[in-house]
Amino acid sequence: MSKVQNNIEIFNESEGLITRCAIKDNVLPTTADTFAKGCVLQSLSDGKVYTNTGTVAVPSFQDINDITTSEITTNAITLAKLATGITPSHVVKFLRLGSTITTTALLGVAVDDLVVTILANGTATVAAVATIDTLPADPAGDSYVIVFRAAA
Repeated sequence: MSKVQNNIEIFNESEGLITRCAIKDNVLPTTADTFAKGCVLQSLSDGKVYTNTGTVAVPSFQDINDITTSEITTNAITLAKLATGITPSHVVKFLRLGSTITTTALLGVAVDDLVVTILANGTATVAAVATIDTLPADPAGDSYVIVFRAAA
């Protein structure tokens, strides 16, 4: 059974602190010593759900659907999670100095990878891989080879 206090419908309390409640408007409460850390609050006017990410002394309710950069762990973003407008078409698979490659064999290149070879004079060539683990051409020792793979 719930109770209403200061325009807040209280569903659960623990040790005198509200742990689950609802408000009828979008005015998030900031009353000290009232809300437990982690308290879940729902706005009945728009359905948004908030949690107290602050403290008991200084509550700060954050929309659970709005995530800040500091809440994202390192290496947690994958291509599948990127919006279409910022998803790269290709990613770098290899970057090698030509002198480290003695033939056209390069383990790990896949069919349709794009190979950009930057020659010593600054010019570049671009070619697609036609055969798995095989570069389109044997690079010169003083050139750089960058292999791009389509982002999937």
